[in-house]
Order: sequence, then C-alpha cells, then structure tokens
Amino acid sequence: MDAQSNCISNVALITGTGSLHSCRIGDDRWKKIYPSIPSIADVVEFKGLLYAVDLRGTLFAIETSPSTKVIPVSVYLGPDQPDQQYLVESSGDLLLISRFREQVQNGQYERTVGFKVYRLVESQRSYNMSTYCAEEHVWYSPMVPVCKIWKEIESLHDQMLFVGRNCTLCLNSKLYLGCQENCIYFADDSQPIDACRAAGMCTDPHDNGVYYMNDKRVEYFMEGISDQLPLPAIWFSPYPW
Repeated sequence: MDAQSNCISNVALITGTGSLHSCRIGDDRWKKIYPSIPSIADVVEFKGLLYAVDLRGTLFAIETSPSTKVIPVSVYLGPDQPDQQYLVESSGDLLLISRFREQVQNGQYERTVGFKVYRLVESQRSYNMSTYCAEEHVWYSPMVPVCKIWKEIESLHDQMLFVGRNCTLCLNSKLYLGCQENCIYFADDSQPIDACRAAGMCTDPHDNGVYYMNDKRVEYFMEGISDQLPLPAIWFSPYPW
C-alpha cells in the first residue's frame, strides 16, 4: 500500500539477492526497488507502509511516491548474530523475530536452537542514519535521526507465531484448538535440500518444530520423514483465517 497515492502494489522479495520488486495496478512489468538493501531478510506491510529488515535487524521504510526512498527507521543494538529475521504485526505492534541455528552432525547441517522476539518502540536517544533517494542516486545529508529501537520481549502471552519459507503469521491461540500459546512454530526455510548439499551445507532436513517461549525449549517435528522431501515444508493458511 502506497500511503500517499493510496495505490495497492504487489511486492516480491528475491531471496539471496537482497532485491525488492514492485508492480502497481496498470504496470506491465515488475520494477526493481532501488537501492538494494544488503542482506535483506523480510518485508511486511504495516499500517499502510512497506518495511524491510536486514539480517542485522536494521529496519527500513520504503517510500515510492513521489520518489523512491529507503529510509532507516531503527538500528539493531544487540550483540547477537541471528541466522534469519522475520517481521510480523501483532496486536498493533511490529515484531522482529530472530532465529538462531547451530551446526550439528559434525558440521554437516545447521539446526534451529532458539529464537528472540523484539517489539519496535520509541527510543530516548536518536541515531543519525542516511536516507537514500533512488531517483537522484544520492544519500541525503544531514542524516535522518532514527528514534526507534527493538526492545526484547519475553512473552507472546496468548499469541503464537508461525515462521518459515513462505510466510510469517501471528495468530491468537484461543481461536485454534490444538495450538499452544506463547510459542513459535517454525518450518525449514533453507534452500532446497539437494541444492544445499551440493553447496556443502544446509539446514537439518528435520528443522521443523516449535519453540516454547516460557522455558526456551525446542521440540522438533517430522523427524525421519522430512529428509525424504525434495523441498522444505511450508505453512498453509486458509484465507481468511
């Protein structure tokens, strides 16, 4: 959604390249959004604006009217180095979900061992960062004061998160029988198994499960089955859910 022109666009994230492409109503082709954000991990529409996050957790707002601008919104202040980042809206807040993996089986695979969840909040201090204007190919000066940070949260309460290759969802556990509150359900979002093995490294084909926020425990699903699948598992969500 373009907040200024009130025009709905489709946005595609090309994983592995750090590039975003948009297509508005009436366009005959996809157009690349400049500049490419290094190590881009996820995008989300939140309160009428498009946001993107990189692997460090730096959040960017992307404006497309009247000119294309990539504006830093927050900086990542934590010492952790997550393997993947996800963005999702939860009860009117924007959440950042950091996924951590460790090598197993003598370094042959990587497996999810934990998550951290952050909420976007106002900061008591500002951090100066540049704004990029694609049409002019320049970074604006003076720098834009960034006054928001990610604050770690310890509980999702009655909410549950779903992360993986195809989507990131936040749902109320009370509305779905058999699901646990305050949990993160995760699916393998690595490259296809055969391609990863050819490159010499991939995530564990059993890297599907649930992470319990209350005691930081991981329970794995589909062990002994998912290694026979040519592609990682994905989440299927009926619409509307």
